[in-house]
Amino acid sequence: MPIAMMGLAALCLGSAVTVFVLRSDVSGSLAFCAMGSVPIWALWATWRRFGVVTVNEKGMVVHQRGVERRFGWHDVQSFWTVPFVTPPILRLRLTPGEVVVYFIPINALSVNVGIWTFHFSGMGRFIRQQIDRREGWHDLHDRSSQRDI
Repeated sequence: MPIAMMGLAALCLGSAVTVFVLRSDVSGSLAFCAMGSVPIWALWATWRRFGVVTVNEKGMVVHQRGVERRFGWHDVQSFWTVPFVTPPILRLRLTPGEVVVYFIPINALSVNVGIWTFHFSGMGRFIRQQIDRREGWHDLHDRSSQRDI
């Protein structure tokens, strides 16, 4: 992934120089520079933060930079999907040590509709369910459904 991001950045920045030198088009050159800066920023923001995540009902195991760490669901500070990216890239922020890990689930389906991207990942749904259980949302749903029976 870093090689592809740097390749895209080099292509955009090279195009910016070409447009400026051959056409003297400052606005076109700035547009290509802006496009080239996005993958550079994304690479900087995620550098050395990608990992392999395995989850189960008790918690998760994170393999990142050659180190294996175990976390419980109570350690999850935030969980979200990186927008506008296919395949889905999931982001977890975990407490002890403010660990941030980006990962791509093995099985996922993405649907692009205009500028929106919808991801259907069993792993993402499982993580969300575990976080909801931890916060008590699942228990409230179970109790209300039992009253209706």
